[in-house]
Amino acid sequence: MILISKTISSLSYNYIIFLGVAAFLGISIILLFNHLFGLNNKNIFQNIKSKILVFILLINAFIFACFSLNNITSYINYVYLNNMDKFYIMVSFIAIVFYLIKNDHLAFFRCSTLIFYFYILVEIITCLLLVFYVDLNNLLPITMDLETSINYSYIYIIFLISPILFLLFLSKNMIKDNQHFGKRMFITYLIVTAIIILKNVLCVSVLGYSSIGIYNYPDVIMYKNINLFGFLERIEWLLCFNSITNFFFLISLSLFYIKEGLNYIKPLKKNISYLYPLIICIIVFLVSYFIPINYLYVTYSFVVFIFLHLIFCLFSFLK
Repeated sequence: MILISKTISSLSYNYIIFLGVAAFLGISIILLFNHLFGLNNKNIFQNIKSKILVFILLINAFIFACFSLNNITSYINYVYLNNMDKFYIMVSFIAIVFYLIKNDHLAFFRCSTLIFYFYILVEIITCLLLVFYVDLNNLLPITMDLETSINYSYIYIIFLISPILFLLFLSKNMIKDNQHFGKRMFITYLIVTAIIILKNVLCVSVLGYSSIGIYNYPDVIMYKNINLFGFLERIEWLLCFNSITNFFFLISLSLFYIKEGLNYIKPLKKNISYLYPLIICIIVFLVSYFIPINYLYVTYSFVVFIFLHLIFCLFSFLK
């Protein structure tokens, strides 16, 4: 939802077609993920032979985490704490993330499972509430420019699919009933994609293209329209909290991935294993506080990794 205004300003009435094209292209990345996961019982750090590539992928995760922390801080500042300095918001947020990622993967994924079900529940409630304010005329006209849709689909793919790549640090023996993991991942992708498309369509049909383009957070403006039975209002405070939990998981997943990657490159003794999470959280906080990270940084960093990975794969094949 944070990127919707930027995308609509470029695509305008082609936006609905863009959602469908991008979602379809994302399926190919999911299939690639399932292929990489099924190669053997090792995780991605063993599958990628070069530690240089592992290091580059960790930089990708680091940039992604900084971008997410920047955005969630601005979001909280806009919705809840207008007059609070972002320093205190970032410190509070990163402290909770540190407490979560310093534990093992079981504790982390138990928490993420709860966040996922909470996300699904709140999104369903949100969509049901917004149905009352839909104006289908705001969706028209729908133009079809397939080339433009494909060109901009990288935004969708990078920000929805990239966090899934961070799960590749898991080996199959960590997952119960791992034979059906690929199927479950595919179904989860379809569910989340359906919710994202439905929510974006609702946003356009409620606010209209011209209004969305002028707001940084169109979802907040959309939620403010909800007023049921004359007394159920200001519900955006609850609905916006879902975006915060979503960002919390993205940042935690990114930093947890970095921790596992650093442990692969340079393992630490068990009694000082907390040092990597602590150092990572401090650096992410400092970079996020002093350097605004644009979404293009995230995109370019992943493009560099994919390009270099293909080159390494080509050399391995020639050998």
